[in-house]
Amino acid sequence: AATFFQGTHNFAAFSAAEDRNPSCTIAAVDVNFRPFPGNEARAGIEVIVRGNRFLYRMVRIIVGTLVEIGMGTREVSAVQAALQDGAKRQLAGQTAPASGLTLAEVTYPAGLLTD
Repeated sequence: AATFFQGTHNFAAFSAAEDRNPSCTIAAVDVNFRPFPGNEARAGIEVIVRGNRFLYRMVRIIVGTLVEIGMGTREVSAVQAALQDGAKRQLAGQTAPASGLTLAEVTYPAGLLTD
């Protein structure tokens, strides 16, 4: 299901607020299972999203949608429907909690931040 997010799409249904330009390009969504540091018996899910920009709470809603698909409470086809122009927020999954969310890196095109 994660591969459906890749590419340039209208992510309005994956935002908690209206945006004048809901178009974003997602280069990759990687889902990995990782053991918790210091407690190898427990595992967590790591979701890495790479894109050119993100809407308000977009990554949390993508994660919530993937969790619902993994639990079998939402169909994979819901992702495709939610990425259509004019799609409603209700077509996407719940907003995942912010705890555990980490912004790992921000990159800018060369020369953008020069004086």
